[in-house]
Amino acid sequence: MNDQSRHNEILNMLRSSGPMSAQDLSKSLYISLSTIYRDLREMEQKKMIIHSADGTLAFPGDNQYIPATYKTWLNSEAKIALAKEAVKLIPESATIHLDSSSTVSFMVDFIAGRKDITVLTNSFFIAQKLIKAEIPSYFCGGQIIDQSQTFGGRMGRFLMSHMNVDYMFFSPQSINDKGMIFDSVENDSRRDALKHAKISVCLCDKSKVGQTSYYHAASIRDIDYFLTDADLPKTFIKPRIQTIHVDV
Repeated sequence: MNDQSRHNEILNMLRSSGPMSAQDLSKSLYISLSTIYRDLREMEQKKMIIHSADGTLAFPGDNQYIPATYKTWLNSEAKIALAKEAVKLIPESATIHLDSSSTVSFMVDFIAGRKDITVLTNSFFIAQKLIKAEIPSYFCGGQIIDQSQTFGGRMGRFLMSHMNVDYMFFSPQSINDKGMIFDSVENDSRRDALKHAKISVCLCDKSKVGQTSYYHAASIRDIDYFLTDADLPKTFIKPRIQTIHVDV
């Protein structure tokens, strides 16, 4: 098992079981204690985990907004494959909106250095990546949403509504077997962005398909392109233009 796979296993264990000691993680995951300690040091430096008051290791935050540094590591192989394929849809001189999802954040790695496009985002995490990638971009400010490194509220929505966006890329919390899109929280910023974009693109790895969450956000029939690595059920409705299956 490589480093990234072990980190994913540790994160999943902490998320599902709550705070655990290094010894408990070692026993539960059948990984040597020395390896666990090394992984935990690396993960703590990246702020993927924290020490609880009693000395145990914990996932940093137990509310509905999951920190970007944690989400990025979950199912990263599939997310990278989807992001790489999504970038192929971006034409020259386009203005694109990248929402705050971790899947979409990987797209920045594949458009680095492109000066012909302009990017709009409400994610501080993605904005930092855009700066390093030297991509012309606009950051939508507004109200900070807990640990998600996302900004929302009327200020950000006002800016997004006045931008001419060609392509909007997003990844939801979940999609059920019929193609209904769900989020864990009300996301007015995403709804507004979808409304104003000429073309909408949904990226969704198979772990999200067949699931539901708290808020019904949209329907696949209202989306232009749907990218996934999942084998979709017969009940799943079609997007307006195309479903693109990505092999992982």
